[in-house]
Amino acid sequence: MADKKRIVWIDQLRGLAFYFVVLGHMAVSGDFEAWIYSFHMPLFFIISGFNLNFDRMKETGFKDYISHIVVRMLVPYLWLQFIALGLKYAISGGLIRVPKYLLGIITGNSFVVSAPSNPLYFVLLLFSAQLLIFLLVKLTGGNKGMVFAVILALTAIPVLTDSKPAVWHINVVPTAMLFMLIGRFFMDCYISGGKLLRRIKLPLYIIICVLLLVAGGALGVSNGRASIHANGFGEEYIIFVISATLTSMGFALLVMLLPSTKLFNFIGMNTIFLLGIHEPLLIFTQKLFPVAWEKWWFVAIASVVCYLLPVPVAWILNKAAPYICAMAPKESNLLIKISKFVALALVLLAPYISFTRTAFGGALSSGGGMTALAIAIFALVVVGLERLFTLLLPFFFLENKKEKKIEQHKKASVYEDDDIMIIMPVEEV
Repeated sequence: MADKKRIVWIDQLRGLAFYFVVLGHMAVSGDFEAWIYSFHMPLFFIISGFNLNFDRMKETGFKDYISHIVVRMLVPYLWLQFIALGLKYAISGGLIRVPKYLLGIITGNSFVVSAPSNPLYFVLLLFSAQLLIFLLVKLTGGNKGMVFAVILALTAIPVLTDSKPAVWHINVVPTAMLFMLIGRFFMDCYISGGKLLRRIKLPLYIIICVLLLVAGGALGVSNGRASIHANGFGEEYIIFVISATLTSMGFALLVMLLPSTKLFNFIGMNTIFLLGIHEPLLIFTQKLFPVAWEKWWFVAIASVVCYLLPVPVAWILNKAAPYICAMAPKESNLLIKISKFVALALVLLAPYISFTRTAFGGALSSGGGMTALAIAIFALVVVGLERLFTLLLPFFFLENKKEKKIEQHKKASVYEDDDIMIIMPVEEV
């Protein structure tokens, strides 16, 4: 099997997509906001579709696949939601309703019940989309035409339930699946025509990118404000899909021209963490500068600051707590075990203090034996959860042997089905 390396432009494209998410959550209303919302989340699903691997899905058992996507999506989702809960509790001065936010974590849709980090709905939507695509591949024997036909038929669900909220955004899953298949088709074209693409003269190449961006943007703005999160697609669903596809392809081709930078590559590899943590940061920024928030120059500056500020934290967590960033550590070590204990303590601390103040009649502020009792109970809770996580999810700290076994049987002609680590044989890059 050939040696493998990452496709750099995919990481950079994901990093660019995350910036548009931050900018979209800060942008003032109008055509600019309509343009960003016409493609920024579809672009994420298209990127996720780059690595759909029907051949590997056919060879993978249901239990193995479920284990793989649970570790890479649902586990980070829970960690990040609890971290965001602690941050929002601190920012609000303890004024938030913790039980309501806990329910929001379960429902996964802020239009049903708000969660600590609402943008993380993307992770649940991606989990559901990948799981259903996997089931379709199994049922159809990997027939791409049949899979596409079924998904196309299922898009009637989001159209018929336009603007209606559902738990886990389950009615939007067909839209996510459709964009993922579009991403898979684009990657097939890239693999088969990569050499031809590189032969296009630079001026013509840039003209093609600009035409795609202009056409996609014009269609998106004219179609009106769209939002996958709100299950709203503007005036016409088909226009929404076409405009998002054209704009996403334009940015993908454009990013291929950019030189590799470690910063953008790192951001691209850590978008799940950054996606989950940026909303509390934006709330804090808005609280500090409520008047300036509506000014375009402030949005331009603050969006870059909020985009880059969590990067050092992500770098530290990559080393000490990779499970929070959707990274699977290759071996067990003491640093990771300590970090999990500390992380659990931090995410439980703020809500627990609120609970103990009520349950123990002000124990934490009264001093004496009741304070000691509250602290002891808190420590036992953390230890118990840490042990529970270790028993139920040993792959937090150990290399997943099932994944390794699957990898040994992987064909060299295809690339790995992994939304975090997209790799290809060297000769194909």
